[in-house]
Amino acid sequence: MGTQQFLLILFSLIILGLIIYSGYVMMHNSNENSNREQLITNLYDIGLIAQNYYKKSIDKEGGNGSYLNWKLPDQFYNSTVGSFDVSIRDQRINLSAVGTQIGKNNKTNVHVTACVDNKGIRIIVIN
Repeated sequence: MGTQQFLLILFSLIILGLIIYSGYVMMHNSNENSNREQLITNLYDIGLIAQNYYKKSIDKEGGNGSYLNWKLPDQFYNSTVGSFDVSIRDQRINLSAVGTQIGKNNKTNVHVTACVDNKGIRIIVIN
């Protein structure tokens, strides 16, 4: 009888360990996906701000068909969801966002890029 009880307790502990581990994995995946989606949303918002600047005339504080004097709004440089970097050219802006959560490769943080031009906003998930 003692051996059966010991095996039952051991089996219960193994099952409990698996449940805790799967809960941890699910929570990590949820945090990772949430961080990635927040970065994508922010990049899209930044892209819309930049396109709005591109389309406005100079007298309305716009770029008049150019992105050259556009500046990334200060609140996006370092936010709670990650940090943003921008590379501005005359007809295109390249945006890069690095999140706060470890990404799919389990080594580096979530990373998303975007290219903004007069044709639209293209988002690319790196990690």
